[in-house]
Amino acid sequence: MKKLVLLFIYLICSQLSINAQNKPLTINFVPSWAGQPIDIPSSQFDEKNKDSIQIESLRYYLSNIQLVKKNKVVWSEQNSYHLIDSESADSQILKLAIPKKIKYTTLRFQLGIDSTTNVSGAMGGDLDPTKGMFWSWNTGYINFKLEGSNQRCPTRKNQYQFHLGGYAYPNASIQQVELKVVPSADMVVGVNLDQFFDQINLQEQNSTMTPGPETQHLIQIAKEIFNVK
Repeated sequence: MKKLVLLFIYLICSQLSINAQNKPLTINFVPSWAGQPIDIPSSQFDEKNKDSIQIESLRYYLSNIQLVKKNKVVWSEQNSYHLIDSESADSQILKLAIPKKIKYTTLRFQLGIDSTTNVSGAMGGDLDPTKGMFWSWNTGYINFKLEGSNQRCPTRKNQYQFHLGGYAYPNASIQQVELKVVPSADMVVGVNLDQFFDQINLQEQNSTMTPGPETQHLIQIAKEIFNVK
């Protein structure tokens, strides 16, 4: 019994020591249009084409979150996989514990899931296939999903569907994002959807559901819509 008590005290003290050495970092991923935060589902005016775009769903994976200084990784999150769902406010806020004395200038993460994880079999948590972000064993996870409608789409109910994924060569779609930041306990990353639509023609590009060159092109556009406010 005495040994168990001592072990318990040791574990509590160890946890307190770890907590004393760390500080919280909150990163809030906020969908936006023309620089203003929006709630999804949403209807937004497209200034370029003078019409409205309905945004019904935005979901994407973030992985391998790192803090960097002078191109050197100074902190890296373990088991770093997050499904961001813009219809779930809680999923958009990441709460990380980083060392108190850490210095960094860049936030780095991957948009999507790496090939090793894609072939590792059934996963849980945010990687659970029941989350609706997994195609099949040979195509893997959907890294970025954006759905809605627009009158220019020559599709059923004028819907557009961008399901961007693929992990195997030559159709690997995972992208690395690097953002210059000022260290802060609360960081806001804007997800500029108007910037995505500015780069495509919905009349011609409106349904991408499999890995391939078009997916790679679109997810390279998607990786550029993140910015630190």
